[in-house]
Amino acid sequence: MNLTGIRQPSEMVFRHLGDTMLLLKVFPPGIRSLLDIGTGAGIPGLLVKILMPELEVVLVDRIRKKISFLKNVIIRLGIQKVFVQQGEVGRPGVPEIVPIGGFDIIVSRAVGDILSLCKMAIPYVSEHGTIIAMKGPRARDEIARIWEKFKEHEINIEVKEENLPILGHKRIFILIKRVNF
Repeated sequence: MNLTGIRQPSEMVFRHLGDTMLLLKVFPPGIRSLLDIGTGAGIPGLLVKILMPELEVVLVDRIRKKISFLKNVIIRLGIQKVFVQQGEVGRPGVPEIVPIGGFDIIVSRAVGDILSLCKMAIPYVSEHGTIIAMKGPRARDEIARIWEKFKEHEINIEVKEENLPILGHKRIFILIKRVNF
């Protein structure tokens, strides 16, 4: 269905599942809800839901065929407490479902620059929630270019680096929290 840029099944497992497993390592304890912005084929949001079935998960993507694919997978697997929506986060009614108080985790690996992700996600993150941008090796350059903007918007960031098992590719997770609500 051309849902991701990766074509080899073994590479899909190592990269997509590997990325998701690394993501779980940076989650704070006690989370109950997750929003995946630009979920694509459900990575990482649907994989997180499968690995943490107690979570309430909302998957949002603007491309209809990806949303149709996700709905089909969710029905076939009988997964509960997951909502899929077509649209762009921040537009009216997107996301349609938001937990009272906001999401504990908002994650994205497909949305552009970090500052745009922050502007899009901050209205939906809970008071003590975290926005996690999944990035590649060039993320430090991006952070350096926009560091002053983070201060202006009272955003605190923490950078965690991990390497994919087997492949060894570097992954950078940027954990973003608002300083003042």
